[in-house]
Amino acid sequence: MSSSLKIGNARWFERQNYPLAAIAIPGIAIPGRPTVLRLTYDCRRFAGETIARMLRHWQTLLEGMVSNPTCRLFELPMLPREEQQQLLVTWNDTRLNFPRTRCAHELFEAQVQQRPDAIAVSQPGRALTYRELNRRANQLAAYLSQRFGIGPEVLVGICMERSLESVVGCLAVLKAGGAYVPLDPAYPAERLAFMLQDAQAAVLLTKQLTIDNYQLSINNCQLLCLDTNWEEIAKESDENPSSGAVPENLAYVIYTSGSTGKPKGVEIPHCGLVNLCAWHQHAYQIAASDRATQVAAPAFDASVWELWPYLTAGASVHIPEEETLAYPAKLLEWLADEAITISFVPTPVAEAALEEPLPKHLALRALLVGGDKLHRRPSQSLPFILANNYGPTENTVVTTWTPVAAGTVSKAAPPIGKPVSNTQAYVLDRHLQPVPIGVPGELHITGASLARGYLNRPELAAEKFIPNPFEAAENRRDGTRLYTTGDLVRYLPDGNIEFLGRLDHQVKIRGNRIELGEIETALLQHRAVREMVCLVSEEAGGNKRLLAYVVPHQNSSPASSELRSFLKAKLPDYMIPSVFVFLNALPLTPNGKVDRRALPVPELARPEPEETFVAPVTPVEKTLAAIWAEVLRVQRVGVHDNFFELGGDSILTIQIISRANRAGLKITPKQLFSHPTIAQLIEVAGAAQTNESEQGLLSGALPLTAIQQWFFEQELIAAQHWNMAMRLEAAQALHPAWLQQAVQYLLAHHDALRLRFMQTESGWQQSYAELDGSEIPFMRVDLSSYSAGEQNAAIATKAAELQASLDLSKGPLLRVALFECGAKQPSCLLIIVHHLAMDGVSWRILLEDLETAYQQLRRGENVQLPPKTTSFKQWARRLTEHAQSDKLHSEIAFWQYQTRSPLAANGASAIPVDFAGGRQANTMASARTVSLALNAAETQALLQDVPKAYRTQIDEVLLTALVQAFSRWTGEPSLLLNLEGHGREDILEGVDLSRTVGWFTTMFPVRLQLESAERAGAALKEIKEQLRRIPNRGIGYGLLRYLCRNKSVVEKLRLLVAPEVSFNYLGQFDQVLPPSAPFQIAQGDTGPVCDPRAQRQHVLEITAMIRQDCLHVEWMYSDQVHRPATIEKLAQNFLTALRALIAHGQSPNGEAGYTPSDFPGAKLSQKDLDKLLGKIRQPVKK
Repeated sequence: MSSSLKIGNARWFERQNYPLAAIAIPGIAIPGRPTVLRLTYDCRRFAGETIARMLRHWQTLLEGMVSNPTCRLFELPMLPREEQQQLLVTWNDTRLNFPRTRCAHELFEAQVQQRPDAIAVSQPGRALTYRELNRRANQLAAYLSQRFGIGPEVLVGICMERSLESVVGCLAVLKAGGAYVPLDPAYPAERLAFMLQDAQAAVLLTKQLTIDNYQLSINNCQLLCLDTNWEEIAKESDENPSSGAVPENLAYVIYTSGSTGKPKGVEIPHCGLVNLCAWHQHAYQIAASDRATQVAAPAFDASVWELWPYLTAGASVHIPEEETLAYPAKLLEWLADEAITISFVPTPVAEAALEEPLPKHLALRALLVGGDKLHRRPSQSLPFILANNYGPTENTVVTTWTPVAAGTVSKAAPPIGKPVSNTQAYVLDRHLQPVPIGVPGELHITGASLARGYLNRPELAAEKFIPNPFEAAENRRDGTRLYTTGDLVRYLPDGNIEFLGRLDHQVKIRGNRIELGEIETALLQHRAVREMVCLVSEEAGGNKRLLAYVVPHQNSSPASSELRSFLKAKLPDYMIPSVFVFLNALPLTPNGKVDRRALPVPELARPEPEETFVAPVTPVEKTLAAIWAEVLRVQRVGVHDNFFELGGDSILTIQIISRANRAGLKITPKQLFSHPTIAQLIEVAGAAQTNESEQGLLSGALPLTAIQQWFFEQELIAAQHWNMAMRLEAAQALHPAWLQQAVQYLLAHHDALRLRFMQTESGWQQSYAELDGSEIPFMRVDLSSYSAGEQNAAIATKAAELQASLDLSKGPLLRVALFECGAKQPSCLLIIVHHLAMDGVSWRILLEDLETAYQQLRRGENVQLPPKTTSFKQWARRLTEHAQSDKLHSEIAFWQYQTRSPLAANGASAIPVDFAGGRQANTMASARTVSLALNAAETQALLQDVPKAYRTQIDEVLLTALVQAFSRWTGEPSLLLNLEGHGREDILEGVDLSRTVGWFTTMFPVRLQLESAERAGAALKEIKEQLRRIPNRGIGYGLLRYLCRNKSVVEKLRLLVAPEVSFNYLGQFDQVLPPSAPFQIAQGDTGPVCDPRAQRQHVLEITAMIRQDCLHVEWMYSDQVHRPATIEKLAQNFLTALRALIAHGQSPNGEAGYTPSDFPGAKLSQKDLDKLLGKIRQPVKK
């Protein structure tokens, strides 16, 4: 059917509801017009270059389909030719000339000729020059050749601690032409015996000292002790031998964990070792003046990397004592004292060391990490390079590397870098096709460093080392095989590789590669174990631990300690599970496989230790139990509970030791390993040397803290009038002279009360004033002749006068007035302190000491107040230092997110107002207060029932009700507010602020959002989780905003949206003073704490506290901004929401329970956790 109507042009508009939408517009209807491919994307989720690549991939796939329609889907090309060239060739062009015809020991001999008297290797108290090391190695090589027939392809075991002798042994084996097999003397006898048998080692080099220390019993191999047999060895020639080895011969064999239950030996030839040396010397610019370290375990392949690149370059290698490695701070001091310039340190140890203050005399220029995933990035101020290194043993230690960019604000872990010299890295799919940039795939490796294969395991070698499909495309590349790593990675746009995880059940824990199948095979040999599966749990901060899920045979009840002892006879310590979980059956998927995701998280399922629980009694026992419970995240710890059975491991011992030292107990890792219960440990623990706080009068200047900087930033009209006040009443008359003396003692004991502030050209500064005994800020006002009404009026008038009388520069910052009201009325004691020197917690300390001093004076005793804790001066200085730390800078993105969310950007934080008076109208003179309270029964339920049901803290409950109330008022699901905290956070070691007076308050912005505002339980869980994601209770915000010296950081935070609402929970004030005290906290007029002309910092300020067993909540607002009825309704809505939460907490109807923050290591969503909790409600067999 014909028509005269034709479409000449068409335009349309389309709104997308998805982050990514693909659109194809066929050009069939119009001859000559191509098919148009279009991607519509959310620019907040995708980069433009990523979308451009996707389009090219789409186009390439479609073109392949058209040109070859019968091709199988996985065979279709997806990468354009230029991208394939980049991935396969350009990024793998790592050519570097290296001495391909030489062996490592020959390169060492060349250095002996050049630097015979230079130190080659040292350990505490001993050292060998290049000449001495060469001579000893030559003598041992000759002995090995003549007595044991050592030559090319003959293996020699070396089993001893890091020492000069171990270096001599490794070098001697190479000089004899053989290959060495490093073994850890701490391995179980069964494992050592298997390795020696598998390797068919001709001889085992060790020391008698090692045999004695580890009670080694070697029956299937000849022994040669390099200490007791050295006199005989030294008779041999010290001339360089002719080894007969060529680069293709083996240099060493290192055993790694095997999935069949037995370890497998990785064979590395000389050419791979020499390539490692050449790359390392080129990449890190190694010179003869460099001083390196050997800290890796003897059987860890990093020990190879720590030795040969330096001994073949004329540098020196230094070996620390074992004890040094257990303490990050001690390791840093050793590195500084030894003038170490370059060092490898296992990643977990390095991350712990980077948390410590760096010694000033550190000569380190490069810190190399590897063996585990690196989680942190270095700060801009780090004085050396931090280099991340990755590589399986099958590619001669290191495969990729990268210097980690300093000062980068990123939540992503640093990448593992780019391939080392003469090495190619391919990211492929399961069909061995290269995957695009950003797409995960398995890492495959080839090149000059590739291992020969696995010792005596040709079938496994054929499985893991496959033909290289890209050999023809890359002429003259090294190697014809690819090693399939099993590691899931992806290429980043800059050519770096990002590590994502494992494809199989092989894991790395603290640098040790573990096949979980080996643990499972070993444990299944126990007569009582029917089924079991082993998993790795990664907790907050990157700590990992092994978990064993065990299904016993019927009528069998093996204990954790029994299974642990059984495994210790077969496996090394790092392969022993931390936790054993006993189940009736393993959860299965629909196809009958073990459902590993359904296995219970350890915090939920860990059975109590088999021994009867014995509670800690003595102070030392209680201290250690509290530390263990906190670090191990268990509810209770008995004195006979085994540290390792509770989930402890070698990394967690560092935390235990650090916290014990702060508590005054000195313990070592060896003590904890050999005495793993509190009852045993207290027998060997000593007293730690603690830093005494300054007890005398403090003087001099001190830096402003963050909250003080914030105060002066407000530029208040009358900065001297911004106070805190407390009114006390005494039923009986108070003695004025004793009170005056007590005030003098307070001024002497609490130095913050003597602070003075001066405005200079560079800003405000603070310092301590001397104690002037002639001017004590105490006054007595006799109102006994006044009527009760006149007394109240007189107190109000005098209080207002005193409130305005403080002086920041001259003092005082404290006023105390005693109003004597006669026999019929209680006396009134008014205490006024400027906020710059006081906070809510400080009131408790000040009132306690005032009562103590007054009572002692009344009894005629010398005044003895409790010892001072860390001074405000020390705290201010330490905070300023901490503000520059890399760890703190990692919080910047969190704080930006709080106020730069879409809701905040659209003004969701702005609350409704009744009058458009603006900031100028919002003054203290216009401030009004609405006060509401719960009764005692409701308050008790708030404090006990709700936390029990939801494992919450009171401020989490109050804030849930607050967000619900605001949501009903504003119609928005979120609330941006400033939260105030006490600020005495445990972030600095050696700091105790428990009895220090000062202004420690933290104030930080938080955006709280509710998805389930009407459901009490769901709302409570949501707010609880959001609050617990705040780092270190918010102290970092103020430090970054006001104390950080990086101006760009300060500017980023300065530009954030300012919250209009503040919330402060002050805690319980009922127990501040004992009932026997001569005065008690009372209500009444204290005068205006701030100058009436001063601008208020928030539109609404909500303050909550518990007083006289009841929760009191005060809502401060401006009557120039809001009508009283508006705030009264809002406050009532808050109280209604709070009562609903309390009622729900008393009867949660099954909705109560855990939230993800209760199990930080599990990394579960609330939905997944609820589902998991429902699955594991089955009896646990013990």
